[in-house]
Amino acid sequence: MSMRLFLAVPLPPAVRDALSDVMSQMRRSARARVRWAAPGGIHATLHFLGQHDDSLVSRLDERIAPLAGRFRPVEAHLSDVGFFPDAAHPRVVWVGMEENGGTLLALRDRLGREIHELGLDVDPRPWSPHLTLARLDVPLPSSAFVAKVPEVRFLVDRFCLYRSDLTPGGAEYTELRSYPLSAV
Repeated sequence: MSMRLFLAVPLPPAVRDALSDVMSQMRRSARARVRWAAPGGIHATLHFLGQHDDSLVSRLDERIAPLAGRFRPVEAHLSDVGFFPDAAHPRVVWVGMEENGGTLLALRDRLGREIHELGLDVDPRPWSPHLTLARLDVPLPSSAFVAKVPEVRFLVDRFCLYRSDLTPGGAEYTELRSYPLSAV
């Protein structure tokens, strides 16, 4: 069976609730064709793996399960609203996710090496940890997405392998594996 797969950091309920509030603030001013993310599905993507046969799950699991134990849990926090590709031409609206010390970047880089060794493509662009809130079908000024992002701190203590199923109502995510960050 073929599946769309990705690795991501899941968010605790308090963070999803805070992001839901941010989206509610934005909805008041951004009334055009905007596809809002479902708060329960918001995550920080580490690597999008693409469409693969389900045999990849066990091969990937063998490579990355031991890796997770080499990293410590890290405290992260929400940062500012941002846009891809940029604020002048927004197509994606997001909230940043920051942590001190570079643990998440190091984790992503190490995962990338393991993924590459499995023969998969790795996105070469610099990684900016972010949480996608909306995708724009038509151009809107970035000023339409004004919101106060609360100062929410949270513990990143695991990452997960997800399957993504595209439906008419948007993507639905299923957690396939969870990898605790357990270094002492």
